[in-house]
Amino acid sequence: MSISQQQNRNLVRSVAKCFAVLESLANHEGSMKLSELSKALGLPPSTTHRLVSSLMEIGYVTQDRETGEYMLGVKILFLAGVVLKRLDLRKIAYPFLEKLRDETGETANLVVLDSDEVLYIEKVESRASIRAFSLIGRRAPVHATGVGKVILADMAWPEVVEILEKKGMPRLTSNTITDPKQFMEELNRVRLQGYALDREECEEGAICVAAPVRDHNGKTVAGMSISGPIGRLTEDRLPLLIQIVMKYAAGLSRALGYVDRLTVGDDNIAKSKEAPTI
Repeated sequence: MSISQQQNRNLVRSVAKCFAVLESLANHEGSMKLSELSKALGLPPSTTHRLVSSLMEIGYVTQDRETGEYMLGVKILFLAGVVLKRLDLRKIAYPFLEKLRDETGETANLVVLDSDEVLYIEKVESRASIRAFSLIGRRAPVHATGVGKVILADMAWPEVVEILEKKGMPRLTSNTITDPKQFMEELNRVRLQGYALDREECEEGAICVAAPVRDHNGKTVAGMSISGPIGRLTEDRLPLLIQIVMKYAAGLSRALGYVDRLTVGDDNIAKSKEAPTI
C-alpha cells in the first residue's frame, strides 16, 4: 500500500469517527459527558476529546460551560434545514405534478439546482408506453435543459458565467447550445416569456417544457417541467402545453407563499438582469 493510499484510509476513518460522535450525541438527546461519549464510541477519552474539539472548532459541537457536557451545535440546523426544505418542497409539489401529468399526459418533473447541475428530486411518470426518460436523483447540465434555463434565468449574470465556466457547455446533441453569447440571449428570452424549452438539446428525440417555481421571497427555487417524445410534443401542441406548465408552476409557487408583486415600476429590475454585451 502506498503512502497516499494509507493517508486516504486514515482520513476516511477520521471522518467516520467524527460522524459517529454526531450520531451518538443525537441518539442521547444531543448532550453527553466526555466519559459517556467515549464509552458509547468505544474510543479512548483522549481520542474522543480530540474528535469533539475538532467538531467544536467548525461549529458542529458545543460544550456547556457549567456541566462540561458536549452538545450538538446550531450549525447542524443549517444542514437539517436544507434537507427538510427539499423534502417539504417535494411533498407540497407532488399533487401539482400529478395534475400536470394528468392534464398533459406527459411525465412531470420537479428539479432543483445542486452542485451547479440540475437534480431531479420528484417526478410523476406518464402513463404512455413511450415516454421520455426521467429518474429521481438524475443529474443533467444546466445549459442543455429547460429546467436549468428557468433556474439560471433568475440568477445574477456573474453567477451564471461562473457556473458555465466551471461546468463547461458540452455538446450533448446537435441542438445543444454551446456558445455563451447565444446562451445568454436564450436566458433573456426565458426571463421575458416566463418559460423555457429544451428542443432535443439534452437528449435526441425528447422535448421539455419548463417554468420556474418561486418561494415566498420571489426566488426561483426549482423548475417544474414536462418531458416527452418529439412525436407528441409537436409544434402545434406546444403553446397549450406551455400554458399548462406555467399554470401549475405558478400554483406551486403560490403554495410556497409567492405573491406576484410585479408592477409597471419594476421594469427597471427586469432590465438590470439583462445579459451584458459579449
